Amino acid sequence: VKVPLYKVPGMSREMMSYVHNKTNQPPTVVKRTSSTLERQKEEQDSHSFAITSVKWYSHDNGMFFTGSSDREVKIWDTNEFEVVQNFQLGYRVNQLDTKGDLVIVASEDTYPRVIDLKSMSNVISLGVKNKKMKFGINTAKFAPMGTDLVASGDDDGNVRIWDLRKSNSMLYDLTEQDTLGKPHAKCCNDLCWNPRLEDELVTTGNDGKCKLWSWRNTSEPRCRLQLGGTNLMRNKYRMRTSHRLMWHDRYVFFNSDYGEILLFRCDDGKVWNKFDYPLITSEAGKTPRFQSMALETSMSNGIGMRLYLGTNDVHGQILEYQPS
Repeated sequence: VKVPLYKVPGMSREMMSYVHNKTNQPPTVVKRTSSTLERQKEEQDSHSFAITSVKWYSHDNGMFFTGSSDREVKIWDTNEFEVVQNFQLGYRVNQLDTKGDLVIVASEDTYPRVIDLKSMSNVISLGVKNKKMKFGINTAKFAPMGTDLVASGDDDGNVRIWDLRKSNSMLYDLTEQDTLGKPHAKCCNDLCWNPRLEDELVTTGNDGKCKLWSWRNTSEPRCRLQLGGTNLMRNKYRMRTSHRLMWHDRYVFFNSDYGEILLFRCDDGKVWNKFDYPLITSEAGKTPRFQSMALETSMSNGIGMRLYLGTNDVHGQILEYQPS
């Protein structure tokens, strides 16, 4: 059956579509404007579930990476704001980290995965022959110095150090020196390296503890001290946020489930300062909390040091702090 094409002024034939509704009524004409096409492109690029982690390309700001609960990692072109590469991993992505041309992915898979941007198609799984790798990976991060060390924490509280230069072999399996037990009684859900050293890191978990580990001048990593006291309610959600810890100078920032940011001193483990959540909500059943942290440390930018704290969906704001 031939159906007449109802023309719309200013539209080409390629920009028009119609649907015959099998009645004597004129067919429906859909005007596919440029904004519609752009929206369709955005829907193709966007994740289908929550984004759990975002990281910049370590060399410049022309590219960034997102990981999501939809089991995908996407590489974005910053200037065009569109996806240039998509990796389907088959597991929920918990956290991303980058260093040079490498991206490490912590997911519900039992192995940390490393994406090599030079080959793009090469995804390396760490510890595939290790029988201890039985639990999902919640956190994985590169050491910030020149070495190729990676630390990972899993859903059973284990923390492991990997050396990418030695056939991706496990370098250390952290244990408590007194009990020979695993670092955390419950899951380890974040860690951060000392930004100036390759032999110190801080871990936290659902056991309510935050520990500083060091293997400087020792053959094995040891828990040098615990930051703050044990508080199960301070870290009770396994994956509320992928950004609980941040290390700067002699201090570690801790994103608490109470809705506060604690600042621990690394020399004695005591709380040095605290940032309370400043906004008020009247919505019942919703708890406002900080979701992410970033620190601007360059003193040559004209504005000096700044701390940026992102809130959860209760307010959806970015708060800026400056030294008083």
